[in-house]
Amino acid sequence: MRKIIFSTMLLTITSAVSAQMAQETTPYTVASFRVSEISGQQMQLNDETIGLSGFWKWIANHDNFNIGTEMAPESGTSPLFLKDDGKIYAEASMKIGPDPEWSQAAADAGLLKYPSASISMFFLADGNGVNFNNFGIKSLRISMKASGPIRMSILNEYTAEENGEPGIYVPTSDNYLTTTYDLTPYDYGFQGFDDDNFGGLLSWVNLNEAPEGTEIIKAVTGLRWEVRNPDGATAELSIKSIEFLDGSGNVIDPAKITGVEIKTGINAVATAPAAAKLTVSGMNIYVEEAKVNSSITVFDLQGKLITSAKAIFGNATVSVPAKGIYIVSVDGNAYKVNVK
Repeated sequence: MRKIIFSTMLLTITSAVSAQMAQETTPYTVASFRVSEISGQQMQLNDETIGLSGFWKWIANHDNFNIGTEMAPESGTSPLFLKDDGKIYAEASMKIGPDPEWSQAAADAGLLKYPSASISMFFLADGNGVNFNNFGIKSLRISMKASGPIRMSILNEYTAEENGEPGIYVPTSDNYLTTTYDLTPYDYGFQGFDDDNFGGLLSWVNLNEAPEGTEIIKAVTGLRWEVRNPDGATAELSIKSIEFLDGSGNVIDPAKITGVEIKTGINAVATAPAAAKLTVSGMNIYVEEAKVNSSITVFDLQGKLITSAKAIFGNATVSVPAKGIYIVSVDGNAYKVNVK
């Protein structure tokens, strides 16, 4: 039978980066809600112009064994949603049944079907890994809220055993918590994931096949958040931000890691005083008082490019094909416009 170690959280709820995670026991709570649709506008899969904290390649996944697994959003779609505050969040609501009872006969016959539901973020379009050492990455800081047993794991090119990656159960809260994880390689994982479990490994992982943390750090492909409990569980998560930090606590530019710079501003609609004045009349959006030669791009809520223009003298007019809400980017500052 597969066993799961419910890890002691190495948790820092602070805006400052700690050199090493403080140990604090954070037991998970089983969610009482049912799987439901996620609020907000779902983004298109694999759209390089939209991202959360500069990371664009996200996907939701669940098993197709017809064993009671439920998930929103649907498997194979994007877990990124544009909310009313104009920002992008990664969200999922998941439910899995219990693990099957293990027996050698069932294993040999291929009859063991383990439930799974998760969302994943990858750095590169081709799914290859990046060497964290090249960017000086020392820790990971995440702002999220979660309910239920959700395990975050480090995806990489070296772990051969399915779901055998090092990881840790995230803290549960009704409010967004900022947690910093120490990514210093340790045993078969990382110091920030360790609770006397070889750097964050589940108990059933074969140590003879598991790569060491010093190898994993050189070929990290991404992160995964998965609901895990051998008895079954329901869980939800909402990720607000993800940041990789150097040894001094500085945030590393995500474009250096992914090779893709998100320029539309859809992931952070401007809340500061407007640098330009936008008005609407009919199907036309008027941009005034922008900088001379400002670049103007218009997207729908799925992130699809509708039109673009130049504010030659600081003013421009762009037309949209239908009524609805659009994101207008003026020199990288994004504004939500309602065409009625």
